[in-house]
Amino acid sequence: MDGVPGRFCGTAGLATDALGNVYVADTCNNSIRKISAGSVSTVASEQIGSQDGTGLPVSFYRVGAVAVDSTGTIYFTTNTSIRKISVTGQVSTLAGSPTQCNSSSDGTGAAACFAQPLAIAGDGLGNLFVADGLDNTVRKITSAGVVTTVAGKAYDAAYAEGTGADARFTRLVGIAVDGTGNVYVSDSGNRLIRKITPSGLVTTLTGIRPNFGYVGSIDGPPGIANFVRLGAMTIDSQGNLLVLDRNIVRKVTPDGIVTTREARFADGTVALLNGDGIAADMAGNVFVAANGAVYRLAPDGIVSIAAGVPLAGPGFADGLGRAANFNEPGNLAVDTGGNVYVADIGNNAMRRITPTGNVTTIATNVAASTASVFRSGLHFDLTIDQVGNIVITDAVLHLVRRFMPDGSLVTFAGSQWPDGQVAKACSFGCFYNVGASRPMAIVGDGLGDFYVLDSNRIRKVGLTGGDSIVTCGGSEFCQASQGLYPQGLVRDSAGNLYNLQRHAVVKISPAGVVAVIAGDALQTGFVDAVGPLARFSAPTYLAIDGHDNIFVADTANNAVRKVTPSGVVTTIAGSPGLRGVKVGALPGSLTKPTGIAVTADGKTIYVVSQHAVLKIEP
Repeated sequence: MDGVPGRFCGTAGLATDALGNVYVADTCNNSIRKISAGSVSTVASEQIGSQDGTGLPVSFYRVGAVAVDSTGTIYFTTNTSIRKISVTGQVSTLAGSPTQCNSSSDGTGAAACFAQPLAIAGDGLGNLFVADGLDNTVRKITSAGVVTTVAGKAYDAAYAEGTGADARFTRLVGIAVDGTGNVYVSDSGNRLIRKITPSGLVTTLTGIRPNFGYVGSIDGPPGIANFVRLGAMTIDSQGNLLVLDRNIVRKVTPDGIVTTREARFADGTVALLNGDGIAADMAGNVFVAANGAVYRLAPDGIVSIAAGVPLAGPGFADGLGRAANFNEPGNLAVDTGGNVYVADIGNNAMRRITPTGNVTTIATNVAASTASVFRSGLHFDLTIDQVGNIVITDAVLHLVRRFMPDGSLVTFAGSQWPDGQVAKACSFGCFYNVGASRPMAIVGDGLGDFYVLDSNRIRKVGLTGGDSIVTCGGSEFCQASQGLYPQGLVRDSAGNLYNLQRHAVVKISPAGVVAVIAGDALQTGFVDAVGPLARFSAPTYLAIDGHDNIFVADTANNAVRKVTPSGVVTTIAGSPGLRGVKVGALPGSLTKPTGIAVTADGKTIYVVSQHAVLKIEP
């Protein structure tokens, strides 16, 4: 809906022009919208397709990132092409094809191919630079539509410094260009900000590659500064990078010094801007697309709504259905009665959703010693034991803990161990190893024993605290998972374990034999197929039903996928390039699904998207 305040379906990329107007990629509505003096208007589209033309009769599909040049021409990404809107409203395709490409070919106009352009920025000289996230390359488009690859190697997700094709990236999600022609990208898979000089030399500006534990958003110079979940980026009027990092805005100076921008609402509460797009104007205002609205972060740190009506954002309220609020919910678990349990990370709480949709809080900050149980939000998992108790992993405190029937929290295995300490005795189940080892996922066997994903090891913890390593040392699992950051853990009826290694679903037999059953750890994509021919993009959690079908929260693809016992991969809900929560008939749309659970009969799936828990019935 146009007007004041206007409404959006799914806000994604943002850009500002020299006059202070803000342009928004409205993904679910397949439209480019404009915010001027708080009033929203539709520049073009509202139809699905790839038709060029003038004004509203044209059609777009999966609009994403947006850029505006000095003449007022708007450029934006769609599914596999780069489109532009002239100052007279004429829409045309600058480069790429509206159909899915099977390569990342360079060329002119329609002869060029993009796998999944996720971010776009101009250099002020008429050239555009594109972060082609699916094939991990940086592409350049001249004003004539000539496309070349500046850095990276297509479909080779890794990390490497170097020039041109010698460099490697993993999941590029943001891009910006400074006044001297240097290109910067958000290398989200490696949690780094990378710099590309005009000669094509790629170096790391700041950030630290992931280790096997929770790191957190840490300010400081290169070598100290850290990121959690990098997103879109822009450059402010002073030449600093502004980068979305999970739900905060980070400022990065040209020297790589990172600070966190203060962001609070007028009433003093902290503003969590878990967004998909960011832009800045000449007056120092920062705009963030989040929760179906566009927020303005003023230079003094005050956040207000520039346009739109926010969807349910972070909060803490029990209630029925949409009356309830969560704050950064983590993973999910479902019991035999159909109750869904939610690790509500931001609220330091454990929540329960009944089959009728009523949300209640089971426990929160029971005592000072337990308040930090939920603070991580990354590598945090939960399961239900054989008698119905909730068992959780705490990757920050290196513990496995159980909620007892009386609501108390008891440490099941491990011992609290402050970061930086290299040795501390614990009676059993120690989940640390010189600072690198942390319990990140857990699943029970139904008999009282639990399997815990501890960095690149899977460990079995007995009911009485007995601890053994299932796969470690020189085993195939340890060797196969090195550098692949395994996460998620489920167990089938035959005792096989499954986890995620980057972009693949991996099976570990009771004998410790490791095999990929779907996807490719080093290649991102979105392909429904069988076994290693299928493609995922940065999946985060797994769930399994009573028929041994595995359900995957395919986070970067904004989708929920299903893997049968024979390795057949299909898409249940969502679609890559479509962001924003759109309920109703499947496939609908999701935004960065993370936590996931499924009932034993496989007929109901629960998934976390932004600050909501969604119910999917295939």
